Parts: sequence; structure tokens; C-alpha cells
Amino acid sequence: VSPCAVHGVIVVHKALDARRRNGAPIRWNYTLDVTADGARGILTRLRRDAQVGRAEEHGSLRVPPYTPQEGRERPVVVGFGPAGIFAAWLLARAGAAPLVLERGQDVDRRTRDVAKFWRTGRLDPTSNVQFGEGGAGTFSDGKLTARSRDPRMNEIIEAFVAAGAPEEIRYLQKPHIGTDVLRTVVKRLREKIIAMGGEVRFGAQV
Repeated sequence: VSPCAVHGVIVVHKALDARRRNGAPIRWNYTLDVTADGARGILTRLRRDAQVGRAEEHGSLRVPPYTPQEGRERPVVVGFGPAGIFAAWLLARAGAAPLVLERGQDVDRRTRDVAKFWRTGRLDPTSNVQFGEGGAGTFSDGKLTARSRDPRMNEIIEAFVAAGAPEEIRYLQKPHIGTDVLRTVVKRLREKIIAMGGEVRFGAQV
């Protein structure tokens, strides 16, 4: 492919291959999304190359448009861990003004209470590592683990990046945000939900 024909290159996936089969050196493997003139002809010419193919289109997460009506109940999301955050995010984006009820506390108070627990050994049963904004994973090392290959996962990754996560999580085989950054990301996702019309209540056990 002539370099002049290439308009754009995006790194889709990056992984370290340390298997060293047949004495091969350790190497980085990249999957690239390339935009080029004459793409159809290029694909035809390279059709026997198993490493070349048409790029997959990313799906999108969609909730049917929600038209608020007087007297209509708001959707309620119970819990503000990963599932709750993105359920509320999607509902708020659709205009449904969701109400989130989380039994634990916001990430700032949780951080203080967990630090106190590590320092003194005294557990606060209402604010701890197990529940609260971001869920139990808020105090993990910030790895992102998903066993789904659903192409719509890309939209979740983009939401993380928009909230301050490092851009490299878009393509690393084992994406990692980091604990300190993750807390800021979680807070920004909450702020986005509120800006779109949602409401988040902490200390609201169901």
C-alpha cells in the first residue's frame, strides 16, 4: 500500500507476545485500523492474507428516547458500582432523569473512611471498601476486566477516556486506569449523569 494512499491509522489493539515460538524474539503485536484510498481493491488484492480484513464497525449502546410526562415515575437505579454507573449514564443520556440510590458514600468520603480503617482497624459499616460510589473495585489497582467481546464495549471505554482515563486503554490488551485516576473518573461520570438530568443519592439503603 502506498504511503500516499493512507489517510489515517488508529491503534486498535496492542499486546506483548512473549511465547518465542521457534526462537522468535519477544515482540509487540499491533492491530491497526487503516483508512486508505482504494480500500476495496487493497482488500481484494490481499484477500488471502489472514491478517488483513475489513475493520469491524463498533456498535453503540442505545436506550429508546424517553419523553418525560407529568406524573410519570422516574427510573430508579439501585447501586452505583460499575453496572449502576453506566445504567444511570445511559438513562440520563436518553433523557430519562434517573434516580440513583446508593447505600454507601461518595468516593471522597469513602477514601477518607477507608484510609481511617487501614490506619486504625475500625470498620465503618456504612462507608467502607465493599460498597459506595464506584463499587468495591474503586480501591483495586484500577484494571479493567471484561469477558465480553461485544463491540459496544468501545462506547464504555470512550466514556472512561472522556472522564479522564488514559487514552491507551482504548487498545491495550490489559487496560489499566490506576486507583488514583479511577477515583477522579468515577466522580466525573457522576457529574456527567447529574448534568444530563440524573440524581444520585448516597447513604440511601434500599
